[in-house]
Amino acid sequence: MGMVERETQTDETRDGGRGVQTIAVAQARLVRLPARAVYRCDAMHEIDDERAQTICAAMLTRGWAGPPVLLVEVRPDEYRILDGHHRIKGLQLQNEDPDRERDIDDFPALIITQEDMDALVDAHFYGDAPCRLCDLDDYILVDGAPYALREDS
Repeated sequence: MGMVERETQTDETRDGGRGVQTIAVAQARLVRLPARAVYRCDAMHEIDDERAQTICAAMLTRGWAGPPVLLVEVRPDEYRILDGHHRIKGLQLQNEDPDRERDIDDFPALIITQEDMDALVDAHFYGDAPCRLCDLDDYILVDGAPYALREDS
């Protein structure tokens, strides 16, 4: 868990309009996980099978073309998916079909530790994880920038 300072805009009638706020953040590290790791990823919401099939078909022709998935490492080599549910399911479908050629050996993932995620949720959401990923965007950093502003999004 890290702390960063960021400039803020505030109500000018209160304190002059500008300030510096220190916020708790989680740093995501970019790794490549082996394709078999998709079976150690738990989804946080329902997955549209048709969309996952479309992504699977695209992976067969182009390989992994999407941005990295965002995962919380719950335990060593065990993950909870924050972003990328359909990409993970598409890769699972590709791996499960014996008639499909497997050309994806690994995939890109941004990993946050469970400890950092817990501290972030405690600091900003009173210990209750938000239901929407966009609520976390400002607090998860990738190369020093908020997750929502990463170049591959």
